[in-house]
Amino acid sequence: MTPFLILTLLSTCLWTPTAATPQGDSLSMFLALPKCAQPCTINALTAGGCDLFNATAVAECSCTNVPLKAGMSLCVQDNCPWADQKKAAFISYNQCKDFTHESRQGEIYATGLACLIIPFVFIALRYYARFLIAKGLWWDDWMMMIAMVSHIGGCACIFVATNLGFGQHLWNVYPGNTEEMLKLFHVVQNFYIVIQVSAKLSLVLLYWRIFPTRWFRVALRCSIVWLVVHGLGFILFVNFQCNPMAAVWDRSIEDAKCLSLNGIAWAGGASAIFEDVVILLLPIPEVMKLQLTLQKKIAVYMMFAVGSFACLTSIIRLKYVHLFGNTKDESWENVDVLIWSIMEVSVAVVCACLPALRPLFLKVPGFFTSNGSKGGSSSGVATPAKNNSSNNNTPVRADVKGTRGSGASSTADGYSSRRPSTSAFRGARARPGFEDLSMDRDEVPFATRGAVERAPEETELADLEKGVGIAR
Repeated sequence: MTPFLILTLLSTCLWTPTAATPQGDSLSMFLALPKCAQPCTINALTAGGCDLFNATAVAECSCTNVPLKAGMSLCVQDNCPWADQKKAAFISYNQCKDFTHESRQGEIYATGLACLIIPFVFIALRYYARFLIAKGLWWDDWMMMIAMVSHIGGCACIFVATNLGFGQHLWNVYPGNTEEMLKLFHVVQNFYIVIQVSAKLSLVLLYWRIFPTRWFRVALRCSIVWLVVHGLGFILFVNFQCNPMAAVWDRSIEDAKCLSLNGIAWAGGASAIFEDVVILLLPIPEVMKLQLTLQKKIAVYMMFAVGSFACLTSIIRLKYVHLFGNTKDESWENVDVLIWSIMEVSVAVVCACLPALRPLFLKVPGFFTSNGSKGGSSSGVATPAKNNSSNNNTPVRADVKGTRGSGASSTADGYSSRRPSTSAFRGARARPGFEDLSMDRDEVPFATRGAVERAPEETELADLEKGVGIAR
């Protein structure tokens, strides 16, 4: 059957007047193909219902019929060594380059640009809030900067890879660009891990800055260690998935031994969702200790929980991971997982910034109103307790029972037996409790128990002015 079809194709090409045209020169194209690719071509043309007696129709059919081209490409990849695959790819590309092909490059550019601009705006607002109110940055802010720089680098690689052909079917990509495109896609995977881990570390460090409870700090330390180990581990897996390493993007290395990239992707996605859930649940015990109404506790918790909402995009992304590493049409089949990966890390950066933007929201009338006030007080903080007695043993109300810093030992009813020094009151602003939801000195109100205000000493005031929180 195959010899007959070959003779039919040859006779058609020899006797068809259009055979000399660039698109109709099927004979020269067929003869130039490697021997291992010739049966793939004939079988694909037959299965695609192409008119073998019309050379122009053969060219048009083979170049515009996506299932036909996919079957031909799969057959060549399965039966030909890399050198012959590349030779066949050049012939196919030159024959079909003038035809219109389906492309998803526009989707990639649009998604990448939007997911680059929006996080950049939120990062800028975050740093504006930090410098405006805290006059400096802390570790959670620096982690977010690492995430944003990595995000910019990842998007830059994606745009270059898309310009090289990513977003088109592999057989429509110029064969000389394939290796560079795969190399950039590999670099993007590294950026993805760094962004994901940095954004989560930023949230954990934000918790550290706000909640001083000892057991909670232990849990946060464990979370930090887990995130760092997870990040380093998956970077090693991604970069050393093949031996030699260059086999990840250089398909001419045919005797390479590689791990399952699909398995790595599934493990990474599952661990990312697990981490999001843990970070989502971490603040609940601390928030439940607050002397607030249930409604305010929920509002405070949601302020933290919004930082972990990226897990929703992580779950959606898993829907497309099954094709990752299991396809012969990588530049097309991996578009969905790439788009959702971009969206996932972008949402992670934006959500991790939202708790830190609360001071800016408080300046907008109607945002986070408290006690019927519209937009909060002008200062956004509680007023320090007045010194109405000259007796140094006059009790001063403390905002936290047993809070360290001022050295005061709180009594059972929340009063301190030690009166702060006069110097501590100069220019000092009292630290409000969660009862005053209009606070704008830091990301969230800091008091965890007791009454609304206390007068911090000079060292604590310096920390507060820097936005460090209760304790470093």
